Amino acid sequence: ADRAFRPQRFPLLTTAHGQAYLAFCSAQEREAILKMLRASKSRGNAMAHETAFVEKTLSQVHSRGYSLRPAGSADRVIGFAVPVTQGLGVAATIGMRYFGTAMSPDEAVHRYLKILQDIAAAVADGLSHHEALCQPPNAGPA
Repeated sequence: ADRAFRPQRFPLLTTAHGQAYLAFCSAQEREAILKMLRASKSRGNAMAHETAFVEKTLSQVHSRGYSLRPAGSADRVIGFAVPVTQGLGVAATIGMRYFGTAMSPDEAVHRYLKILQDIAAAVADGLSHHEALCQPPNAGPA
C-alpha cells in the first residue's frame, strides 16, 4: 500500500503546511500551539524547544509569503505551501509536493507560487462568501 494514503501525523514545524500555518496564524494561537508542541514527548516536536530557530524560520516564511520544505535525507520530496487567510486568522493551507529531481525549489516557486496564491485567495473568498450567507438576517432595531 502507498504510505502516502496511510493515516499519519506530521510535525507542524518540519512540514511546509505546518510552517505556513504557524507563520500566518495569530501570535496568540501560535504561542498556544508551540506550548503544546513543547509539552509533547514526540521526537518530531522537539524543534519547538529551539525558540530562536523557530522564530527565525517562521519570520522568514511570513516575509516570503510561503513556506518551503526542502527534501530531507529520508525522502526526495520537496514541498511548499501558502496560507488561506480569513480575517486575522488562517483557515487552511494549500501546497504542493514534488520530487526534487524534477525541478529546483526556485523553479517550482517561480512556476507554481502565483497559482497556489490565487487558489488560496479564491478559497478565502469562497469561505467569506459562505460565511456571509450563513449569517442570520438582521432583525433590525428592537
